[in-house]
Amino acid sequence: MISTNLGTLFLQEKRELSHFRARVAIVFGVILVPLFYGLDNFIAPEHAKHFLFLRLIQTLESVAIFLTLCKLKDMSFKKVIFFSSLYFDSLAFMIAYMCRLLGGYGSTYYAGLVLVLIAMSVVMQWQLKHTIINSIIIFLSYLSIAYLPEFSAKDLANSSYFILATICITIYGSYWTDKFRFKEFLGRQEIKTANEQLHQTNDNLKTANEHLKTLDEMKSRFFSNITHEFRTPLVALSTTIQMMRNQGLKDPKLQEKLLSSSQESLEDMLENVNDLLTKTRSEKGMLEMRWAEIDIAAFISKSLRVFEPIAAQRKNQLRFTNRLVPGTLLYADRTKLKKILNNLVGNAMKFTKDGEIEVILDRHDVPGDGKCVLQVRDTGPGIPQADLVTIFDPFTQASNNAMREVQGTGLGLAMVKDFAQSHGGEVNVQSELGKGSLFTVKLLFGDGHVDKSRLDTSQIIEESNEETSHINLGIKSFEEIDFSAFKNDDPKRHHILLVEDNPQVMQALAYLLRDRYNLHFAKHGKEGLEKSQRLHPDLIISDIMMPQMNGYELVHALKTRPDLKMIPLILLTSKADIESKVRGLEEGADEYLSKPFNNLEVLTRVKGLIERRKIEIEFIHAEKLISLGQLAAGIAHEINNPIYFAENSAQNIRNAFDAIQAGSLPLEEGMEIIKEAISHVENGTTRVKNITKALSKFVRQGVTGFHPNNIHEGIDSTLLIVHTNRQCNIKWHKQYDLKNELVCNVNQLNQVFMNIIRNAVQALDQQVNGEIWIHTYQEEEAAYIAIRDNGPGIPTDIQNKIFDPFFTTKDIGKGTGLGLYISQQIVQEHGGSITVKSLPLEGAEFTIQLPIKQKGETDENARFTNANIDRGMENVQYPYRG
Repeated sequence: MISTNLGTLFLQEKRELSHFRARVAIVFGVILVPLFYGLDNFIAPEHAKHFLFLRLIQTLESVAIFLTLCKLKDMSFKKVIFFSSLYFDSLAFMIAYMCRLLGGYGSTYYAGLVLVLIAMSVVMQWQLKHTIINSIIIFLSYLSIAYLPEFSAKDLANSSYFILATICITIYGSYWTDKFRFKEFLGRQEIKTANEQLHQTNDNLKTANEHLKTLDEMKSRFFSNITHEFRTPLVALSTTIQMMRNQGLKDPKLQEKLLSSSQESLEDMLENVNDLLTKTRSEKGMLEMRWAEIDIAAFISKSLRVFEPIAAQRKNQLRFTNRLVPGTLLYADRTKLKKILNNLVGNAMKFTKDGEIEVILDRHDVPGDGKCVLQVRDTGPGIPQADLVTIFDPFTQASNNAMREVQGTGLGLAMVKDFAQSHGGEVNVQSELGKGSLFTVKLLFGDGHVDKSRLDTSQIIEESNEETSHINLGIKSFEEIDFSAFKNDDPKRHHILLVEDNPQVMQALAYLLRDRYNLHFAKHGKEGLEKSQRLHPDLIISDIMMPQMNGYELVHALKTRPDLKMIPLILLTSKADIESKVRGLEEGADEYLSKPFNNLEVLTRVKGLIERRKIEIEFIHAEKLISLGQLAAGIAHEINNPIYFAENSAQNIRNAFDAIQAGSLPLEEGMEIIKEAISHVENGTTRVKNITKALSKFVRQGVTGFHPNNIHEGIDSTLLIVHTNRQCNIKWHKQYDLKNELVCNVNQLNQVFMNIIRNAVQALDQQVNGEIWIHTYQEEEAAYIAIRDNGPGIPTDIQNKIFDPFFTTKDIGKGTGLGLYISQQIVQEHGGSITVKSLPLEGAEFTIQLPIKQKGETDENARFTNANIDRGMENVQYPYRG
């Protein structure tokens, strides 16, 4: 038994195939029919012109049919059969007419009809009935059109026999072709069905996996939201209790402020708990409905009053539009209806600022029933289309609200959906990014859906005396915090920047730290970065989940700025999982504390980080002093020698001059002595001049930012400045193959050259026949500076430590272990790298790789300046962090 669906599919396939084959047959005929004109000239030259006219007419007809088929590709199967039959039948009519002109049944042109039948059978492959009908039409057209009164029965029998035989073959072939084609179709459908079932199985497995993944994500999102929403309110409560226990808090006003903040935090937690329990009962079908008949317009109007102060605070226009007949009654659970309204209007208020919020009450009449329509429209940021599908799922929030100003458990809209359905209604949303959102709740009029046994008669009263309670929307407002109470500009105190988007947590931290530090405040990461650039605080304490710029982004922004990267930073967050801590520390945070925190721990961590920062600065200055001392000693040695010779030469000039005056020295001999002494003085002063010139090239006054520079001048000036008592034993090899200038800060690179060359010289201090090779060259778009010595080399076990801060093999007082670390930081800030290769007793080779083209060209505002030399401690990692 063939299913209706399979029959329809087979018919559709035949239609498409017949449409295609008809066009192929017509193209084939349009080409061949005119070509048979040659046969006409050979067999019946007297009718050649007439036959040519007939062939051209038939060709034009064929072209018209072809164009019709091409234009009407979606025509029905019957029309396809009609036009293709018209083509073959008209061709048969023309051939029958030619037979009549050439002697009727005795004409050999009847063979053309045989060709038409064969072409019809092979090309079209019609169903049996269509083949029979068209074969009969073709044979009857031959009998009628080719008829002449003086026909020969023998001729008729001869031609008819071949035509009828061809028709039989055509019909037989059509029958089996249709059978085979249908079997082939069924086979293909079975394969297709099997493939579809296989794909469906795979899709089901994929869907199941995606569902499990979604459930896992929902679970993770649930615990993350719940953790944040419970830990954050605990901060104010925990801090207040600890302060009251440890400090007493004798100031009544301070007690009142902290206790008030704690009470608000507890109310937030209680509301979260109630929402969670309500959602749990709803999912288990345990919601209890207490039905009451209420004046819906009056109910909404009164419920909206509580939002008026919030609307004024956020500069929103709140309107209520009632399109119902005054006094329209609706059966509803007042508590749940108010929760629906509070959640929808509260969300609109949260996400809309300086905009409009309209609550619309209307009715939608449907046949046999009517519905009450409650709509809440806002002009907020809107909801991404991808989130509209899941916006009513529990623990779900819009993706464009990540690290958001408005926090929450993600249960509000899920409860709106549950409460609407418990009223026999529904809820939906329409939204467009940048234009706002429209939430629509439809509830049933009448009492057909009401359980009369659960009527709440106590609520069927006038609501005029009902007090409206405060609505906590969780909007982070700092207007209630008096920041002036924490202002302190004591020059003896360190400055701390607090970056926190929760006013209760901000206030708790402020009260905790205000007696010890100068405090500054930022409400989100972006403001925190701006104030960090302006204030350069001694410490930053930052939350993670914040609007505009989250805590991770703030840490990254600070640690990529050389002028800010050394500021210690504590991440303070409700996310207590290991992954979050690791990410925070990887970004460069110095400490990571979880909410609620211990007051004493916070104070200890803050103090420890500030003290550590002082030690870091002292180490950097110590390294600078040691480098400066070594530099000064070398310069002094280099200048003392020529000055000593110049001084001796000057004394020789004076002695010779006195001897000449006394007559004890001949004038000519004395002048030779004076001339030689003057030459020594000139050599000495020239040497001093070269040293001072090299020093000025080594430290170029007023150079800031990145500029094109010839680094070979810097290397040469460094070599003239570097000094050692055994320098005469060192053989220098210089090979400058680098042709391009580098966009760099030349003072900073000179410091790198100084550190590496000085280390190489010191490594050769006790070695005879020491040699140092300096080679510059270019490969592709990178410049290389290789500095190699033939000293004792660097032991293999410490090669991976030489760039660590404070690591040194020198004696105490001869180095801080920061030289190579600082050099590495400078090279990396230039976008390059520094590597070392060394084997015992074969020396060491340091290779500096720098890009030929820096970002931008000459940059006066680039990150390096002479005043920015205090660097190198930003990424120091300690085994113990407080």
